[in-house]
Amino acid sequence: MPFHFCRPMLQVLVLTILSACGGEIGGQGQLSDGEPLSVLMEVSPASEGNTITLDIASPAGWTCRSAFVNGPAGQPVPVRRTFPINCSDGAKGTIIVTWDNIQLQQHGAFKLDNGRTGSVLFDFRR
Repeated sequence: MPFHFCRPMLQVLVLTILSACGGEIGGQGQLSDGEPLSVLMEVSPASEGNTITLDIASPAGWTCRSAFVNGPAGQPVPVRRTFPINCSDGAKGTIIVTWDNIQLQQHGAFKLDNGRTGSVLFDFRR
């Protein structure tokens, strides 16, 4: 079987390993005006509820967080999902996270009610 037919299963494998054992992966991000952001994805072990937390931090001092329960370990994960996001300065909004099966990356785009927009990227090839 050619490798490209197996790529969707890699997403399940990566998230299954993270879900089963827990762990963190750093990423990169930026606001639409180019300001860099520090981003972190933390996955709790399946034994602790299989929660995924996305943290976004700005050098300006504000932070945002989105936490959600992932599906059961080993189950397919939707390619695109939308989650609420709440920030330390009171801003709220949504983040849309898309899994790229080819590049083994997760891309996120967020929009907050205070007008801030930006993007994040997590690379699972490392």
